[in-house]
Amino acid sequence: MYILIADFFAQFGNFSDWELSQIVCKIQETELKAGEYFQKTGSKNWRISYLLDGVLGVLTTNDDGNRCLRHLITEKHFFTDLGCQLTTQGSAYAFKALCPCRVSSISLCDARQLITDIPALQQAYTFTREESLLYLIHQQDLLRQGSPSKQYLRLLVHHPEIFRQLPMKYIADYLGITQRSLSRIRKSCH
Repeated sequence: MYILIADFFAQFGNFSDWELSQIVCKIQETELKAGEYFQKTGSKNWRISYLLDGVLGVLTTNDDGNRCLRHLITEKHFFTDLGCQLTTQGSAYAFKALCPCRVSSISLCDARQLITDIPALQQAYTFTREESLLYLIHQQDLLRQGSPSKQYLRLLVHHPEIFRQLPMKYIADYLGITQRSLSRIRKSCH
């Protein structure tokens, strides 16, 4: 963990071993089994997180009251619930492990305290929040335009790992189609 953290923070400046050890001791690592929740709807989860391994689904409730998969978070990406952080209300989303996952995270309170103690961390903090938001925007732009066939092909090109890691029911849900429709699309594209 220490080497991973040191490598990441090296892009923002030279941090001493003491500073890096202060950061590492505040980071929690969580292992999730497929189907477990990292965050449930309604909870107040003020954390900045990084998905080390696996795929997380961001679930919401649609107008019919059914759970649907709104976003996919793939490994090696930061994520956070910005809406929950900016309001005092509980989250409108649930973060669920769609396959086994490992997540590293730090509470916003700890992050802010570290920034006070190590001011050079402000740049890294800003970067992680911006990357989290930009990643979600990119996913929306990339995958929510065009026909389901085109969305499937873009997902296949940009995130082939998802097809190795997830059951087809999650991919169909993410594309907003039935498993049967996904099966037809897969046959016509291969």
